[in-house]
Amino acid sequence: MNSEREAELLALIREQQQIIERLSAEIAELKTQLAKHSRNSSKPPSSDGLKKPAPKSQREQGKRASGGQPGHKGETLEAVAAPDEVVVHPVESCPHCQHDLRQGEVETVSKRQVFELPPLRLYVTEHQAEQKRCPHCRRQVSATFPDGVQQPTQYGGRFKALLVYLNACQLLPLNRIAELTHDWFGQRVSEGTLQRALRQAAGAVSGMLNEVKCGLVAGSGGTCGRDGDAGGGEAALAAPA
Repeated sequence: MNSEREAELLALIREQQQIIERLSAEIAELKTQLAKHSRNSSKPPSSDGLKKPAPKSQREQGKRASGGQPGHKGETLEAVAAPDEVVVHPVESCPHCQHDLRQGEVETVSKRQVFELPPLRLYVTEHQAEQKRCPHCRRQVSATFPDGVQQPTQYGGRFKALLVYLNACQLLPLNRIAELTHDWFGQRVSEGTLQRALRQAAGAVSGMLNEVKCGLVAGSGGTCGRDGDAGGGEAALAAPA
């Protein structure tokens, strides 16, 4: 090999060595950048992308093991002694020899109970008040309807109690309650009906509170007005014992 050719090879080797060193430095820089995230650098959390580090809980490690604690009463679904419906599945034939077993004696039964909601629908009761003419005075007399039955069609107390519960306890707005009753019972309740049910419930609760207040006031030496307002009762209750 002549000296000119040797010089060219040495120059090529030095050039490739420089390229390798530059690429190695770039690869190291890229690895450093990839390893950075919002927790070990000044990068914002939004830059973490899909490689966000697993969140670390700030809660201190508890002393008790996870899951149910010793002595805690579980909520196991227990079988009932008197189910609402019993469905018997008979053995009609032997699966091995196909012998007819429809008249065979039942030795024992296996039981499995399914707890399910009944079909949801409104139960309609029609009240009919008889009208008769008295043969003695010739006047027409009518039977009286039960208390609370005042309109040709109306909702019952339990249904209105459900409406009040959904609004007052579950905090559902009136339009959502109307949708729910339509989905459950096929009956869309008007907003006016809902508001009347809420007013009736508020009045009933107010009346019970007044009765309790009057009982406490009477026991404290105060007086209770005709409309249920305590006369001097609040002062008596506020006085030290």
